[in-house]
Amino acid sequence: MTHRLSQLTAQLHHWKQQAKLIDQAHTINGPWFDPQVFDSDSRWLVPCIEETEQNLARILRLAQNPRSTTTQIEHLTERLFAQMEALQRVITHALESLRNESTSTHIETKLAETTSKAALQKQLTQHQEWEQRLRQLVLNKQYEFDHAPARYHKAALQALTVAQQRLARCQQAKSRIEAQLLSCHIP
Repeated sequence: MTHRLSQLTAQLHHWKQQAKLIDQAHTINGPWFDPQVFDSDSRWLVPCIEETEQNLARILRLAQNPRSTTTQIEHLTERLFAQMEALQRVITHALESLRNESTSTHIETKLAETTSKAALQKQLTQHQEWEQRLRQLVLNKQYEFDHAPARYHKAALQALTVAQQRLARCQQAKSRIEAQLLSCHIP
């Protein structure tokens, strides 16, 4: 569940970056959303995303509170999913409109940078998680190798070697991603 929550948080952060660009470039006459979905001024995307973030935080607080009712949590969760669905639909449509209109090379460049940085950051986070798990796997295989009876020594050594190779490949990939992220920040 923690992984899913971190994915939701990362998705909202990514959308907020895109929404800032959309809000700057795109002026609309009416609201983006049905008034039942958001309490915020739905002519702007960023306040709606912030409301969704607050809703997610409320759900987490209620889930940790033993006095909270299942009905409260279910209601907020339904609202959260409705908000996420609406945001995804509108942001996707708005980005397509911006790309089709080609309103400004600067906005498109910033949008591409934001998207690629967010994608790289997501990859980096995933590789850091994998690296942590692989480190633990190597420690476990090392322990198994150290305590293996003589007849299982070769198989234990082979399993340790495979785990070490996987960790090394993961660390190399993580280093490449970090280098790409650093190059994104250099003007």
